[in-house]
Amino acid sequence: MFAPWSIFQEIGRNSELTSLGNGKYHASVCIPRIMRNFAVSNNWSVFGMWDNDNILQVLCSSLGGADVRTLAKEVPCSLLLPRLYDEDIRVARNAAWVLTHKPITQIRTLPYNDLIDLIMATPDTSLRRLTLNLVEKQEITEESMRTDFLDFC
Repeated sequence: MFAPWSIFQEIGRNSELTSLGNGKYHASVCIPRIMRNFAVSNNWSVFGMWDNDNILQVLCSSLGGADVRTLAKEVPCSLLLPRLYDEDIRVARNAAWVLTHKPITQIRTLPYNDLIDLIMATPDTSLRRLTLNLVEKQEITEESMRTDFLDFC
């Protein structure tokens, strides 16, 4: 059951959204944030309803620590992993930042070789640092260690 429109208006007034005046807010900007705030205040997950495009829209925005922790709890790795390779570097960095907040058991399921390829290919130092953080948490054996990665380091 959806909340009355007045609840969405109240959430909009209290969450630094783009105002059009007279208590109205720009829908394309504020609906994702309203949905997140509403979900948090009512203890249910809005991310379960989202697909790749909606996650992309969130990762394009400026995220704070609370947003990252919430995304880490709610969004599966399968939606975040492809975003590491996004052309928009902000999206890639935000996806990597969210992945670093995942539990260690989920981080260890990430594809080790793909992460190393990304580290060696990306020109962005922030993305490289976040991805190195993910690789550090992987279970690395002598057999899985790559010499090209050692040379790179």
